[in-house]
Amino acid sequence: MTSADDERPIRRDRAMIAFALCFCFWGVAEFLFPPTGEEFDRTIPKLAHVAIMATCLFCTALDFRHSTRKIRFRGPLIYGAILSLILMIFPVFTFDRMSDTLGPFLWQKFYAGCYTIEWYAVFLFCSVHVQVNPRAYQTFLKFIPLIFLFFFLAGHRLTNMNVRSLASEELQAGVYAGYYLVCLFPFIWDLPNRTIKFALLLLLIYGVVYSMKRGAILCLVSSLFLSFLTYYLFFAEGAKRIPYFFGLSVLFAVMVAALAYSVSTKKDTFEHRMQDIQTGSGRVDLYKKSWNTFKSLPLDEKLTGTRTPSKQIRAHNDFLFVLNCYGIAGCVFYVLFDIGLLFTCLRAIVSRFPLLPSLMAALGNIAVIEMVSYGIEGHAFVICCAYVGFVQGYFTAEPEELSEYNDLEQYENFAIPEGVPFADGIYPEPIDDAEEYPDDETIPLDS
Repeated sequence: MTSADDERPIRRDRAMIAFALCFCFWGVAEFLFPPTGEEFDRTIPKLAHVAIMATCLFCTALDFRHSTRKIRFRGPLIYGAILSLILMIFPVFTFDRMSDTLGPFLWQKFYAGCYTIEWYAVFLFCSVHVQVNPRAYQTFLKFIPLIFLFFFLAGHRLTNMNVRSLASEELQAGVYAGYYLVCLFPFIWDLPNRTIKFALLLLLIYGVVYSMKRGAILCLVSSLFLSFLTYYLFFAEGAKRIPYFFGLSVLFAVMVAALAYSVSTKKDTFEHRMQDIQTGSGRVDLYKKSWNTFKSLPLDEKLTGTRTPSKQIRAHNDFLFVLNCYGIAGCVFYVLFDIGLLFTCLRAIVSRFPLLPSLMAALGNIAVIEMVSYGIEGHAFVICCAYVGFVQGYFTAEPEELSEYNDLEQYENFAIPEGVPFADGIYPEPIDDAEEYPDDETIPLDS
């Protein structure tokens, strides 16, 4: 027999489970197929990203088709869609009748375009799906320890390689394992179990520092600083500050110890990574070259991007890269997308959104990656966009749907402070535990 109180429905969120399993597949692919030499085939890791993108697009289409809730498009969702179209269409203008064959050219450009809009497919799915099912994020959180484990093992395997034995700069120490790990920081911060959270943060710090990825280490410092500072300013009061101050001290101590250990065990790699850091690791020269190249372009190419492949400079800076390759049109919508994320952040601050500390860490990661590494061309950006997509979805949803957050009492980090407006000045109302999701399968819990 079951009592009425125990007959609470549980939704099978198959879409989010499939999405999480794709991330697991990605981590396993990075672990099983690391770069090992001059002739390295990244087929399996590429298939992982194809699976992620296909799953996101397919599940988003299902959400639009079957959802009984209103799905809204606002801010970054709109600007990101326009930017994605630009990234897909503009490269076609580089077709040269004298040297290119139309079929292979279009296929190559289509593949490159899909590669550069994977981040938006993930952002779109997470934003839309959390509007359809406000509990979807909690489903994904359950997979975070497993996803992190796969990426940590992959990163440790990659960073044990000798940097001088690898074929190119692209395959050097850690590849992007450090970035993958640090971009999982916001998800780990949101885990309800403090013991698991703290253990994963310790491993994360070790993995990021050991990867010798300078940008990833910068993201790590930014994440720790922004998340703890935000918590202190908006959520911690009185005695609550003590354990978090202690935790921050321990994490920074672990970071210093990991750095000392990494330097002692990988001296050659460390010297290689640090030898040109005083000059910006060549980035300043790339910035100047990219800007000068853009200024030398004719007016039409300034608007839509250079048509000469040799002038499409990957400048380790997304704004210069987009400006050079996709012109002023692409750069405008890229900036608008970032401004949309900034407004999401401001709205979270005003409403004292429960996930504000981790949101600040995610946005800090995005800013660092955009400025010193590869954002829209790098897969670490995909993880960042997954997180901000979830948050954007909550703020895009109907205000009455957001009250479902109050049904997550077991997640201390999700508790909404009493009397604080959550969105659009609407105070969340308690939700009936027995409320059912229309058109969804539910499983009653036995007593």
